[in-house]
Amino acid sequence: CAVLLVQFAGLNPMGSALPRAGCPVVNLRRTLQDLTDAGYSVVIMEEKPIPWGAKNRKKDRYIAGFATPASPIYVHDMSLSTSSSDLSSLDQPPIVGIASLSVRGFLLYELSLDTRSCKVMEGMTEEAILAHLTAARCSPPLYLHTDLPPALSQRLSGMASHYHWRIATLPGSLSTTTDAAAGSFLLNLLDAVRLDLDLPPAEPFAVAQTTTEARPRPLYLTTAAQVGVLPKDGIPSLIDSLVPGKAEALVKAFLRRWLLHPPPPEIATHLRAALEQVALLEPSAVLPSFRVLSAAKIARFVTAGEANIAVLSDVHAALQ
Repeated sequence: CAVLLVQFAGLNPMGSALPRAGCPVVNLRRTLQDLTDAGYSVVIMEEKPIPWGAKNRKKDRYIAGFATPASPIYVHDMSLSTSSSDLSSLDQPPIVGIASLSVRGFLLYELSLDTRSCKVMEGMTEEAILAHLTAARCSPPLYLHTDLPPALSQRLSGMASHYHWRIATLPGSLSTTTDAAAGSFLLNLLDAVRLDLDLPPAEPFAVAQTTTEARPRPLYLTTAAQVGVLPKDGIPSLIDSLVPGKAEALVKAFLRRWLLHPPPPEIATHLRAALEQVALLEPSAVLPSFRVLSAAKIARFVTAGEANIAVLSDVHAALQ
């Protein structure tokens, strides 16, 4: 544990015999973020306060919570914290499963632990899957269907090796209808996630399905990197040139997803018309300020029933 803290959280080693490392309690959440960003899951143990006048001074500890790459927010005693809110920062990478429907393209399953939801994207191309994973990443392990085509499996294995993702393979039948919940692969995926994260066997996940049939073909990875949609050394970011410098991370992530995998023409046309109307406003017109907040992180605090003043202030400001 001490080695991981020094290597990934930047803490200083202590002691000359057995390796030790620690951080002030005010830096606990920052340290957890460093460890989960590196792909590790963390069990947090708190020390029970010793009652006044107790004869037994032995320290007693208990498991207060967990932090994982897919759900890194530690909310225990957060109401007493004065740390700033991070509701406008990027959502955590989802848990991802990938399967093939041969003629109908690929299925991409995207699970959010904080919102207990699963989005099934049907008709994805190979390049769309690779671009999606490159932009949004995933919380390991990356779940792959056992019958995935060898060419895609090889490319995904190379990506997983680069980002240090563990790969898990799952069997199961796939949906041959318009029902996203049909087929046993999705059930096996949800069961594997529940088991891996020690969730109750009947923990519910809301399943939603989207199709890519009406969407234009996605950018190839090499094209996206060369034009600056994806980060690449020596190439300016196209996203930074399209939005103001103070644009929030969630806004930039949304724009990057749409450029990598454009929406259907009808939706794009309506959005363009809305932006043209905004451009026609008089320079003196003041648009209402609306801060973009992470729905997944708000759901995590609501589920826990605990948040600090900074989080509550941000939610209050967004609702006004």
